[in-house]
Amino acid sequence: MKKNYQIVPKALLVAFLLTFLGVVQGQNTNLDDNDKCYYQWYFNLNGGFTQSHCDLQEGEWHLDMLNKDELTWGFGARLGKHISPVFTLYGSLINAPLKGIRNARNLRFESELTDYILGTTVSFTNLVFGYSPKRRINIYGTTGIGFVDFIAKSYIIESKNMPMHDDPAQMKLYQADELYNQFGDKGDRTTEAMVPTGVGLDFKISNRWDVNVETTIRWFDSDKLDALISGNKNDAYYYTSLGLSYNFWRPKEAGQIMIETDYIVLSVNGDSVPMQIKGTIPDYFNKKAVVEFTPVLKYGSQTKKLPTIYLQGEEVPEEFRKPGAIIIPSTGGNFTYSQNIKYEPGMDVCEVYVEPMASINGKTPFSLVDRKLADGLIMTSKRVMNSEVFLTAEHGLQRDIIVSKKGIIYYVVNRHDLNFDYSLNKESKAKFALAELNTFIENGWKIRDIDVHAWASPEGEESFNQGLSQRRSETGRKYIEDKLNAFWKKYAKEHNTSMEDVMQDVKYNLTAHGEDWDGFMRAVQASEIKDKNVITNVVNSQSDVAKREQEIRNMALIYKEIEKDILPPLRRSEITVNCYEPSKSDTELAEMATTHPDSLTINELLYAATLTNDNTARLNIYKAASEIYPQDWRGFNNAGYVSMEMGNLTDAKNYFNQAKNIAATNGLVLNNLGAVASKEKNYSQAKNSYLEAQKQGVDVSYNLGILRILEGNYSGANNAFGSKKCDYNVGLAQLLSGNYSGANATFNCAEKNAQVYYMLAVVGARTNNEAQMFENLKKAVNEDAGLKEVAKTDMEFLKYFNNPDFQNAIR
Repeated sequence: MKKNYQIVPKALLVAFLLTFLGVVQGQNTNLDDNDKCYYQWYFNLNGGFTQSHCDLQEGEWHLDMLNKDELTWGFGARLGKHISPVFTLYGSLINAPLKGIRNARNLRFESELTDYILGTTVSFTNLVFGYSPKRRINIYGTTGIGFVDFIAKSYIIESKNMPMHDDPAQMKLYQADELYNQFGDKGDRTTEAMVPTGVGLDFKISNRWDVNVETTIRWFDSDKLDALISGNKNDAYYYTSLGLSYNFWRPKEAGQIMIETDYIVLSVNGDSVPMQIKGTIPDYFNKKAVVEFTPVLKYGSQTKKLPTIYLQGEEVPEEFRKPGAIIIPSTGGNFTYSQNIKYEPGMDVCEVYVEPMASINGKTPFSLVDRKLADGLIMTSKRVMNSEVFLTAEHGLQRDIIVSKKGIIYYVVNRHDLNFDYSLNKESKAKFALAELNTFIENGWKIRDIDVHAWASPEGEESFNQGLSQRRSETGRKYIEDKLNAFWKKYAKEHNTSMEDVMQDVKYNLTAHGEDWDGFMRAVQASEIKDKNVITNVVNSQSDVAKREQEIRNMALIYKEIEKDILPPLRRSEITVNCYEPSKSDTELAEMATTHPDSLTINELLYAATLTNDNTARLNIYKAASEIYPQDWRGFNNAGYVSMEMGNLTDAKNYFNQAKNIAATNGLVLNNLGAVASKEKNYSQAKNSYLEAQKQGVDVSYNLGILRILEGNYSGANNAFGSKKCDYNVGLAQLLSGNYSGANATFNCAEKNAQVYYMLAVVGARTNNEAQMFENLKKAVNEDAGLKEVAKTDMEFLKYFNNPDFQNAIR
């Protein structure tokens, strides 16, 4: 026997609460009521099974009786009206039999009933998740109030174990008057009040058709439904049905105007914020409607109205049409609102709203309800690291420089002996060159080698002249050997050391050139002989060397200038001594750069600055170089470079500008000034400087890559960075261009710091790798506590804001 749990009062309370919530939600929903429900009315036919929940039954509850004999079938109809996306009102009726059995008491009952309900449904789906006309599945609750008209009859079963059925031969009507009073009703028609409560699942097939499954229990404050008066007024029955609904009747004006807009996520791209809003318009859009669509951007205290677009039905009268409006066909459709918004500081915390305003035939516009489209910006493209490359000027100092001196010895025709009484050797030019050569030797520098080249004039016999030139080269060698030995002997004596200690092992390179035809031709062309061209042609026309030599001898008889002026200088040996110029040691340069900088050359000073890692000492050397050699831009440029390393941007800029005053088009200086401008966020000036430096052949690709990230040209940044690896900005460009695997590899091999860890967390968020995201986010905030507040509002982590692991990572 069922107990009385005061079910009806509780059910009425539940019905009231659900109805109240539905009404409240209908009043506070984000969309105008008229725009939520395209079809205002619906009609539902349903059929299903009924089960009693009375005194005469075997099962205790609904599912417990599914395999019992009490299950019967019924059908019904419902007419309803959509009040809001959450709340509907309806009227319904069902016609169904009921039956039940109680073997323990040898009793059963049968009832024929029709119930009538005025009820409400409350959409739990729309209440929790908001309304979307694209949604196909809807879970709802239902309740209401109604009454049931029924006839109930109770029977006694002849055999206690006899199964319940309708065969009169096995059952008989219980007719004893005294037992009617004790157990049941004679079968008179009865009407009782009832409260239904239940839940349902609705599946949307199309805008007009829905299929639903619903189960309800009808509660009575009565004990008559099973024709057995037990004293507990809590009879009830279940009705579980499958239904088909048809939606109809669209409002003629506002109800036909509906715009659905997707939520968007905004990102900063260069100096702008690209916005693309996608909207859907159903096929019942009012053909005479015009909708004004004006998004609004709000950030800080700023409110910016963005450009307006118009959506217009096909039958808008001419006088109400908007130029450039998007025409909405009768079949409905989609539209896209695109706009680039100039980025301004503070926009990282922003919201985008739109309140479409609709007008029918030029009447007063009405709102299609304000809605939020975006909340905050993805600022990842602004997280560029200012690691611009600055360039230093080369010091230009060379070690082991070869310095050479040359002297010439002239010879009498067909002779190779040394004769300083010969007229050509006595000329001042020849004597001066030999004197300088001797003086050069006495410097005592280390000799790399000595070259001796010798020639003969071309009028003699070739084989003789070849041997003659060979002997002349040996004479030249003997001459320079004697000079060196004399110097070493003198030096040893003056320094009280042995000659063996000062002598050098000298390499001699002797070359016998034979007849100097090239020298002859040059001398003729440089002479004032009137027929020099004739002489040249005669020599060039003779391929036979012997005949050519004879022609020279013949011409020497005719042209005295040849014998006197052309041939004698060709009979010579040239002696060249090649020595290493002494240079100061690193220790000497380092000391002198700080104690006597004015005793060093500019190249030595610039080199000396490279011998220390102390930035203060380096800066002092470069300052000394710029003061001692104010016309050399390199001292100023390098002083700017060190100032930049020391974090003094102002001083660096001043030094670079002084370097530019000296060398206005120097590529290194232009690159450095561009890098300063970039750090000052003057990106247009930086770009101009880089491009001018690039024209001078300077590699500015990395610095241009940074600018291209800031411009939103991520593929251009990747190209500029080229093959550079393991660099934060390279990884950032890869991330922004969608190359997540490349970005992951780059950040993983880059030098670790808070920003690198943060970017690894962003890569994890974009690739749904939660473990990577949480691990690196923890590392980032441990390195830089300020990133906690950044991460809390970073839209890269939007879907994780309420995740406990995310909250723990930024704790």
